[in-house]
Amino acid sequence: MSNARSLPAELNIYALAGLRQEWVQRLPKRGSAARGSKRGPSPWPVDASQVAEVDAAGLQLLVSLSHALHARHRQLVLQQPSDALARGCERLGLGAWLAAASEPGVH
Repeated sequence: MSNARSLPAELNIYALAGLRQEWVQRLPKRGSAARGSKRGPSPWPVDASQVAEVDAAGLQLLVSLSHALHARHRQLVLQQPSDALARGCERLGLGAWLAAASEPGVH
C-alpha cells in the first residue's frame, strides 16, 4: 500500500497479515475528531480501483476498518471500487454496504 491510502490488487487472506498491521498504524488516533459535533464523520478516502482479487477475509478486513474508523468519527470512503471488489461484496450480501462506503457522507 502506498502513502496515498489504496487497497492492494490482492485483498485476500494471504495478503492480510501484513496489510492489517499497516492499516492499524494508519488509523487516526481516537479522540482526534470531535464526536457529537454538528458535522458528520470526516471522510477517510481509500483508492479501491486496483483490487483484482478479493475473498471473504479481505472483505471482513474492510468492514472491520469501517467500524474502527466510525469509532474515531471517520467514514471509510472507497473510491472507484473495482469490478472484482463490487462482485465480491454482492456475493457476500455487502452490496448496500459498498454503495454506502463509496459515497462520502452516506452511512
